[in-house]
Amino acid sequence: MTILQGDIKFVAAKKMTETPDGGGPPSANIIGDAVSNAIFGDVSEQMRAGGKVNVKSVFAAVQSLDTDEFLGAHAILSKPPQDPLVSVTLAKAGIFDTRGDIVPKLSAYLNAASEWPAMLLESHIAGQRALQLIARPGAELPPVGRTLVLQWHYGQADQREQYVRITRVSSELRTFSYSSGSGVVDYQGMVITADLSDALAHDFPGTAPNRLYTREATATIVRDTVVADASQYFGAAALAEPVAIGDVSLRVASVYTQLVPNSRTETPITDRRPAADTALTLTTSPREVEVAGSPFSQRIRIGQENRGYSYVTILRPLPAPGTVQISFRALGRNYSLADDGFGRLAGSGSGTINYITGAVAITLDALPDDRSAVVFYWGQRESYTSRAGTLDFRAPEYAFELENPGVTPGSLSVTWLSAGVLRTATANTAGTFSGDAAGEVSYTQGIVRIRPAHMLDPGGSFQLDYTFSDVREELITGLSTDPAGQVSFTLADQPAPGTLELQWMVSRVESVSSGASSSGSTTEKTEGKGANTIVKSATRRIVTGFQYL
Repeated sequence: MTILQGDIKFVAAKKMTETPDGGGPPSANIIGDAVSNAIFGDVSEQMRAGGKVNVKSVFAAVQSLDTDEFLGAHAILSKPPQDPLVSVTLAKAGIFDTRGDIVPKLSAYLNAASEWPAMLLESHIAGQRALQLIARPGAELPPVGRTLVLQWHYGQADQREQYVRITRVSSELRTFSYSSGSGVVDYQGMVITADLSDALAHDFPGTAPNRLYTREATATIVRDTVVADASQYFGAAALAEPVAIGDVSLRVASVYTQLVPNSRTETPITDRRPAADTALTLTTSPREVEVAGSPFSQRIRIGQENRGYSYVTILRPLPAPGTVQISFRALGRNYSLADDGFGRLAGSGSGTINYITGAVAITLDALPDDRSAVVFYWGQRESYTSRAGTLDFRAPEYAFELENPGVTPGSLSVTWLSAGVLRTATANTAGTFSGDAAGEVSYTQGIVRIRPAHMLDPGGSFQLDYTFSDVREELITGLSTDPAGQVSFTLADQPAPGTLELQWMVSRVESVSSGASSSGSTTEKTEGKGANTIVKSATRRIVTGFQYL
């Protein structure tokens, strides 16, 4: 007889539970086809909120009295779940593997490597969120982001192992001592403090300081990790584009799936200015104008020696009212306080601030975490100067160059929007603006300087309207002044009124001579025994250039 399709069945493992001993060898219980919750249960609201990993072992079996040769079988996950928050993945496992054997392999993207050149300093307890290591002075520090693995009694029945990820590292040299026949001998050791992303799940015995920097045989081993993504997982993904017969490749929405639920997300924040969360309003008419506080900050590092609820400090430069913010971290969460502009601080605590002296006193609602910081942010009082109603300062000016020089005198007009109202300024034949702005324009060079009486709206621009002609340039050399100090010359063409610009350069030609005396109104003389006299004479040379239309 032939092995029929109905003879191939899925059978459940010995224990279909979510306990460490769940799984195990196959049982005689058949998993029915198209039966809801035959393998996994329903997704609860708690699982949907916090996430959970369900691991179940199933086996393929042929239940037939036929003796025909079984040529093999395969399993396919052909359709992903409709719920985008649920992922289903197939993986190979041993016939006797339990959930306690399978789950570590799922999360073992990193594998333990060589021992790190540092020892766990003394014992660490469960719930601790920092490691203290001791190493030789000058030893390499574990970098931020590196994952280490702690192993105690590895391979034994009571083994403890945990992968820990480092979020911050600091080190200091400490002096230790040991007793010898001649007395007490000092030596130095580098103590490394590494903050962890997750708390320790077990107690890990460490090593006492010793001058040979050797780990005790029964102490915890600190190992480095290497990427060892050797496991294979099989799933299903939706096609990103249709596939035709004969295609040798296809495109799916993503080749990744989720093995372990993760609530950690990365959110980049740009264009954030310290101490600028509160802005100072300068005016609301004709539009609102705000000035952000200056980026000043100060922090108090929290350690065992100063950990408490109350803190005082003095802020310099003096803070402006309404710009002070205080942040601190307690039990892994961030809290803040802010001033109300009248000297009172409120939020996750209370306090007062004196704007005249900069003195701050705060009392926090929670005890800040060890190795964290209480950070003060504030804006400077002199971050802006209000000149409203005064006339003794020069108005803001725009200076720019027109695309075309040689502007026809009296043809330039400038328009812009201010508070939604169209404003206009025109330049007369002398190059002076009138209307809603003051300023001047160089017609031949096309350079404009304008001081609007009504400022442009945010994102606004000037609209320019003018006519232009070609600019004539002449360079005349060899000119000299007559006895009255005047220079006469003739242009090649008749210039348009108001367009003639003259530029001239005066240079000094110096000559050096030696002798006992010299004469002339521009000479300088130096006398001395046996020394040559240096005489400087100056001659004026005039070079004149003309621009006109």
